[in-house]
Amino acid sequence: MEHEEKSTGDQARIRETALLANIRKRFGERIAGLRDERNWTQEDLAAASGVSARSISSIENGVYSVTLDTAYKLARGFGVPLSRLFDIK
Repeated sequence: MEHEEKSTGDQARIRETALLANIRKRFGERIAGLRDERNWTQEDLAAASGVSARSISSIENGVYSVTLDTAYKLARGFGVPLSRLFDIK
């Protein structure tokens, strides 16, 4: 029974990891989409937001999980409410 509980816990962690990776991917796509709407490069967004182009690349590729501070800076750079960044389907 102890082995079964561990397997269930492992499965839950695997599902959670996959879910979080999907959220990062969709958030990154949202950032790239907002940037593309403005015909901005990653460097343009970096200048407007104060977030490095390297970080923006990592965010857009779903590699980096943003903090609220970074999300706020990106929203401010785009000139949109913070909630708009999280309007992901």
